[in-house]
Amino acid sequence: MIESLLVPGSGPAAFAPSERSPLKVGFMRLTDCAPLVRRVNRFDVYADVADALGIPLPASPWRLAGGPP
Repeated sequence: MIESLLVPGSGPAAFAPSERSPLKVGFMRLTDCAPLVRRVNRFDVYADVADALGIPLPASPWRLAGGPP
């Protein structure tokens, strides 16, 4: 889940149920509308949505290595 990616060690309980962050909503729309997105490295999808919203996240090992093998 995106919550555990944003705050290490956290989970859904760390967020109010009514909270609709742009990153969470953007990611949910992305995965709901594009089934092929589910086939790529999930962290890269999170990072792409975060980049689009201006939220810094650390790079995934795939991005550091230049892409998937």
